[in-house]
Amino acid sequence: MNRIRVDVLRAVLGIVAIVAAIVVGVNGYGLWDDHLVERARKEAVAAAGRAVEEMLSYTPNTVDTELQQVIDDNSISAFRDEFNRYVEEQLAPNAKEDQITNVATTQAVGVVSASRERVVALVFLNQVATIRDQSTISGSRLRVTMVSVDSRWMVEEWTPV
Repeated sequence: MNRIRVDVLRAVLGIVAIVAAIVVGVNGYGLWDDHLVERARKEAVAAAGRAVEEMLSYTPNTVDTELQQVIDDNSISAFRDEFNRYVEEQLAPNAKEDQITNVATTQAVGVVSASRERVVALVFLNQVATIRDQSTISGSRLRVTMVSVDSRWMVEEWTPV
């Protein structure tokens, strides 16, 4: 009888040990994943604020040279192609003709959603547009989707809000 009790006790302890190991493993993975998502949030928020500022700031002299490089360095895929086309066809000619300078300054960035590879942020910014010698200040909000590409956070799309 004692032998059966010992065997049952060993079996129960073995099962408890396996369940405990599974629980620890699942919780450990959850903590690791949470850490990676939090890191993604921080990195993507910083990158979104910087990219939006750079991509919306230009002078008549830099709109078709430096701005093109900024767009290529900070965005990907269809968005990059569409934004470059907009700059070439509309923004650059207008900026040169009307002597437009635009300076964008990020005021705040909040996270809408986040995963390890994709972060959607809401970027609040002020823009000072100077047309010849007349300046106007405006506030804007952009919903910006950032994706991780080769350990760099890039703009995949943005939508005015």
